[in-house]
Amino acid sequence: MAEDRFVAPGLRYLALENRFFAESALLRAARPLLQRTASDPHAVLVLPGLGSTDRSTRPLRRVLRQQHHWVHGWNLGRHKIWTRESVAEVENRLEELHARYGAPVSLIGISAGGILARELARAHPERVRQVITVVSPFRHRDGDDNRIARLLSRVAPGDSDHFRELPREDDRPPLPMPVTSIFSRSDGLIDWRSCLETPGPGRDNIEIRTSHFGAAANIATAIAVSERLSCPVDDWHPFVPPKGTSVLFPGRRALNNAS
Repeated sequence: MAEDRFVAPGLRYLALENRFFAESALLRAARPLLQRTASDPHAVLVLPGLGSTDRSTRPLRRVLRQQHHWVHGWNLGRHKIWTRESVAEVENRLEELHARYGAPVSLIGISAGGILARELARAHPERVRQVITVVSPFRHRDGDDNRIARLLSRVAPGDSDHFRELPREDDRPPLPMPVTSIFSRSDGLIDWRSCLETPGPGRDNIEIRTSHFGAAANIATAIAVSERLSCPVDDWHPFVPPKGTSVLFPGRRALNNAS
């Protein structure tokens, strides 16, 4: 799989991106059912996708907050093209929360926010408890294709992107903390294979049914993230759908069988 080229999804998946509205409505309706006290409340930082603000992650943060986690947005406005300066601002935000709570922070990143979360974890592993990415194409490389990259090449062809300088994910060591990737085979913007974490201890891939735009407000995302945040770091185990929710999580396949 490492040498396969990732491709932009077909038009039929792009057309399904209008699921966003139904996904948001379902999560709002289901919020009372997700209200419980987390087994291990702790600090959580949620990073929005490219072009988005903290408003896009508000539905997910509300669910996690009602479970008594200390949940924070990044408070940096709209997520723009990365530069070294903007990455430094997010590093400062992580440092602030780590100092405030005196403990490592769980990072949740939506789409490009997940790529950023992984880079924060690599740079500051002592400040990060775990990383959860949601429809994040962190395996995307030069020469691959997705609809986000197409758009950026048109609207900002000359902009400098700090993360273009990063080595390929397959050439880097695994992150030293638990990592979970949540992905959708019916994503309308990116190749779902570019979201997959390499199997191994402390690694998990969770498939859900969602649009790209609606992933942060999808009920399956909220359930999976809630369960992952409750998983003890010193007793980590792969995700098992809570009773009665298995229909939301299609059968997961091993990475080397993905196609």
